[in-house]
Amino acid sequence: MTPSGGSAARPWLWPWIAASLAAVGLMLIFHQVVRGAVLQGELRQVAAMAQADAMWRCKGVAELRDRDSCMVQLQTGVRQAALVQGHKVMP
Repeated sequence: MTPSGGSAARPWLWPWIAASLAAVGLMLIFHQVVRGAVLQGELRQVAAMAQADAMWRCKGVAELRDRDSCMVQLQTGVRQAALVQGHKVMP
């Protein structure tokens, strides 16, 4: 019991509690940032694999005219997806 009649925490304890809460908060923020980066990397990898698969299928088409048409459609889709995401695509 303190002289005032209430129970109070020791004064040196409050800075440690505040520092601990700040550290936990920073770790949670860091976790969210890393998790978002990992998710973005996974999505980029899936998109690259889909692009490579589509290109492989286009190159497997027997007719030259159909193959060229497939490649043009593939490139058009890549350009449109890049424009939606706000990236520049080389012609």
